Amino acid sequence: PGDGRYTGTFKQTQFDGVYTFRFMARSGQISREKFVALHLRPRIQPQKSALKVVQREYRATDKLTWVQMTVTPKDRFGNKLGPGCGDLLQVDAKQAKIVEVKDKLDGSYEVQMTVPGDYKANPGLKSVFRRLDVKKRIGQ
Repeated sequence: PGDGRYTGTFKQTQFDGVYTFRFMARSGQISREKFVALHLRPRIQPQKSALKVVQREYRATDKLTWVQMTVTPKDRFGNKLGPGCGDLLQVDAKQAKIVEVKDKLDGSYEVQMTVPGDYKANPGLKSVFRRLDVKKRIGQ
């Protein structure tokens, strides 16, 4: 108090998007105002997300299993992540490599991946989010 430092916490960030904050300080005839806008991206919650294997094919020529799946990533609130969040998808399968991600523009994605050997397990999703880069704040 009185040292010029004031803090607060805003926890109502349930949705992906831009949050704009307005800071005001007044003392007598002097006043200052600052706006800061931050683009927040929620974290994928694998337990709330849907992942369905649509096709699986082992190709003996390259010793890889090609897996095509539909993924609907969701955050902890159950909100779909997307469209435009395909870069957040990381598959939880040993040595899996994502070959292609097609955004279906409805919060779901078609994902094609390869896995060495004759892969028969069901893949999962990793919990991933974009970190906030303070250098990319809007208005700075």
